[in-house]
Amino acid sequence: MTHIPIACTLGPEKANAQADEWMRLMQSATDHRRHDDALRLTFPLARADDVEALARREAECCPFLAVRTDRVKNGMTLEIRASDTDGRLVIDQLTALS
Repeated sequence: MTHIPIACTLGPEKANAQADEWMRLMQSATDHRRHDDALRLTFPLARADDVEALARREAECCPFLAVRTDRVKNGMTLEIRASDTDGRLVIDQLTALS
């Protein structure tokens, strides 16, 4: 099994900018559900491009998270999953924003 370090690859300035983007995006979430190792959010379809772009960047900078988006009939779902306890701390932070 390959070990993926629990570390964001963004520098402080880019990490803060991405955190601000998450806070703005979370304001438009229409539903959120937390499970032990995952957070599942639903957004209006009008935000689909923003959700996909941010999810793609998050997956690149935090490879220890499993990030998946799905376009559904009336919106966009975003699921963020972490199998590691340290990775779940990131999910805890995102849950606090939702």
